[in-house]
Amino acid sequence: MSRVLVISFSDLGRDARVDRQIGFLLERHEVVAAGLAPSRHAVDFVDLALPPATGLRRRTNQALLAARLAARRRAGAYWGVPLHSTAATRLGDTRADLVLVNDVEALPLGMRVAGGAPVLFDAHEWAIAQYEHIAWWRLLGRPQADALLRAHLPHVAGMMTVAPGIAELYERRYGVRCAVVTNAAPWADLEPSPVGHPIRLLHHGAANPVRRLELMIEAAGRVGAGVTLDLALLRNDPAYLAKLEALAAAAPNVRVLEPIALPELVTAANAYDAGIVFFPPLTANLEHALPNKFFDLIQARVAIVTGPSPEMAGIVREFDAGVVADGFTVDALVAALRQLTPERIAAMKAGAGRAAAVHNAERNRDTLLGLAEEALAR
Repeated sequence: MSRVLVISFSDLGRDARVDRQIGFLLERHEVVAAGLAPSRHAVDFVDLALPPATGLRRRTNQALLAARLAARRRAGAYWGVPLHSTAATRLGDTRADLVLVNDVEALPLGMRVAGGAPVLFDAHEWAIAQYEHIAWWRLLGRPQADALLRAHLPHVAGMMTVAPGIAELYERRYGVRCAVVTNAAPWADLEPSPVGHPIRLLHHGAANPVRRLELMIEAAGRVGAGVTLDLALLRNDPAYLAKLEALAAAAPNVRVLEPIALPELVTAANAYDAGIVFFPPLTANLEHALPNKFFDLIQARVAIVTGPSPEMAGIVREFDAGVVADGFTVDALVAALRQLTPERIAAMKAGAGRAAAVHNAERNRDTLLGLAEEALAR
């Protein structure tokens, strides 16, 4: 049995993608997980979290990072971040036959602590566009991410990402073959719930302003009493969340709810009629989005309302599992919502059931374990 170290600068118990990685790897390997909070699985855990920096210390660290990035001191900029340097120290004595690294932020760390062991890299999304909606990141962060990828991708034993369109971007820019492991949720043995009146709509996930969630609230308000919209949102951006709550308070058919715990998510969503995943393509990652929430809704056997995002729209159309809006405006979303008759929703829920048999985490299991075996064989 091989020993696999999984590294992610995230809360492993809430990071659905990393949670699935750990679960699949445990079927064949011993796993050590390193992150900002423990995994739900019974594995050895290395805590990479640091205490919050004081205001002065935080501003000093940010200034030093910006200066190093501006001077193109790539290694100094990376290892000058306390989170990265401390993680290397904490992982210094961890032995592994294979290291699985999540996101470009952890890639140099994984290469260092591997000690010659093969490294698998899960890029998740298109790393050089991760925060392209933020001006300082476009100026300083993007060149750093690009430099780290160019330095380390030639030395990884395998690589994966979340969507075919993003895999093509990596191959075109960096000349690397990139497997696709989607964010598909585990298979859920559920039947569609009866269609309700009014039609029950759900959106769940992060309160992230770049996703323009206010468009959903405006659209549901305009459709009116024929629909209700619940937004079950993480409290990750209090200011934006407060804005959404104020907008929802002015629309009698819209509510902002507490987030749904990961283990209960699909079952809770099954009580709805349709889910909305409507993200204007303000970034390359939103353009090619195939997010966890999309696959949660498929497993929940609800109809899906989305915009003309190519990856999601292709699956919705293939299985007749929902409605694809003509554009990313409120008018386009309103027109899509008005197509949701009880008869059509029932047919779309059946389509989601057909999609669930194809797009589930178990289908990705073989891809991930195959990449691990190939890397270990080297």
